[in-house]
Amino acid sequence: MDRPVIGILGDGQLAKYLIEASKKLNIKCYALGLNPGECIKDEFHITGDIFNKKDVIRFADKVDIITLENEFIPLDILEKIKNKLRPSFDSFEQIENKLAEKKLAKNLNIPQVNYQSYQIKNLIFKGPRFYKLAKGGYDGKGNFLVKTIDDFNKMQSALVDLTYLNIIEEEILDFEREVSVTLVRNHEGKIIYYPVVDTIQKNNVCEFVSAPSIVGQKIKEQIYQHSTRLLEKINFVGVMSIEYFILSNASVLYNECSPRPHNSAHYTLDACYTSQFENHIRAIAGMEMGLGDLKHPCAFMFNIVGTQKCQNRLKQIDITQLSNGQVYDYGKREERPGRKMGHVNIVGEEKIDLTQKGRLYKTLLKEQGF
Repeated sequence: MDRPVIGILGDGQLAKYLIEASKKLNIKCYALGLNPGECIKDEFHITGDIFNKKDVIRFADKVDIITLENEFIPLDILEKIKNKLRPSFDSFEQIENKLAEKKLAKNLNIPQVNYQSYQIKNLIFKGPRFYKLAKGGYDGKGNFLVKTIDDFNKMQSALVDLTYLNIIEEEILDFEREVSVTLVRNHEGKIIYYPVVDTIQKNNVCEFVSAPSIVGQKIKEQIYQHSTRLLEKINFVGVMSIEYFILSNASVLYNECSPRPHNSAHYTLDACYTSQFENHIRAIAGMEMGLGDLKHPCAFMFNIVGTQKCQNRLKQIDITQLSNGQVYDYGKREERPGRKMGHVNIVGEEKIDLTQKGRLYKTLLKEQGF
């Protein structure tokens, strides 16, 4: 069969590994963005603004299929290229912001945290709550844990220029753990399931991922059932990760989804027979998908996050003590506090031992400035 030319809206680390997966499959793949020579090599990069309609349309004219690195691009831009968009415009429209996601989950009778939505200008302090922008928040940005009136005032100051945007107000949840699951669905409706994984967050940013999750089989079955129903309802094609909260009484509550490759599934690059990136390309290109099963009994991933504003120091970091881990440098030129600069995957035979090793590796990098 003829291999399509694929275009990615975005030129960060997710595009980097999608392009590497495409090369393995002998598929031409290019990324559109404003950072040539950073994460993406020049030969696979086309300079343009993914938030500029003309740039996106010109880019789409050069490729057969368009896919996304992030879900923040406005619908009026995506509608102009909807004949080439994978996942489809119709499916993306139903989950293009967190409020739309929550309405979809409610319609599907998928349990979730109690919530309300407001325009930011109409917010009033009601006591401890968790707030998240309906669209545009990621890696802790646009998320606010409000416990006091001072916290509330600080949030309002941070959002002073966004008063007409929607924000979601949630009850603060006393959950036992957070988990994530990644699925890939093709045009024929076949779904590949990756393991349910435990995720550990710090400042609303994923710090560690441990696969497989320690939750019981009944909980995992609920997660797969909810997730399958969501993908099938919107006729989704491609890779999606969905996050859930697990309560102490074993209740499963939907949190949010990401219609693209996701940080919580980076471990699949080393731990699974087919990575999330390769299966996404296979699904949108109409190719047979690969197994999502673990090749090893367990896996552990942690992010390498910037701590200061400077040139990228990752190549200068001594990683000789990480001999049992695979280090991924995203190639970003500039380090900034909280910016994801890379990640480390390790695989092993025993979950507790691997978790201890992963945390030790993380500590060693912290001692070196990350």
